[in-house]
Amino acid sequence: NSKDPEHEFLIAENQQPVLVYERDHMKDFLDYLKRSKPDIEPVIFTTGQPMYSERLLKIIDPDKSIFEHTFFRTACYLFEHQEEDITVFVKDIGRFKTRDMKRSVLIDPKHLSFMVTPENGLPAIAYNAEYDA
Repeated sequence: NSKDPEHEFLIAENQQPVLVYERDHMKDFLDYLKRSKPDIEPVIFTTGQPMYSERLLKIIDPDKSIFEHTFFRTACYLFEHQEEDITVFVKDIGRFKTRDMKRSVLIDPKHLSFMVTPENGLPAIAYNAEYDA
């Protein structure tokens, strides 16, 4: 079984409909991030395109009180290994020299996303809106 989407929108540039499913306890996590500022600096680092990602951010953080900085696909490196048919966007948080790497964590469901700074990678479980009924 899967649940119904909490939000829907259309990306006008390519007429692509988007269904948005919120992960369980997402609001609790966002509240935690908001309460934890200024001790932590939550940043969005996505392989998504701005036309899609900015719409999602308007849903999860409409007043930008949690995520002050967003890095999109253009801030990622493209890694290709043609023999293995691998093409992936890699997120290098080490390139942000104004942030202490000892206090930086990249949370991502794609392990290759943090291949440049694996010591700072924290794997997350991918979410697809399915649940056990």
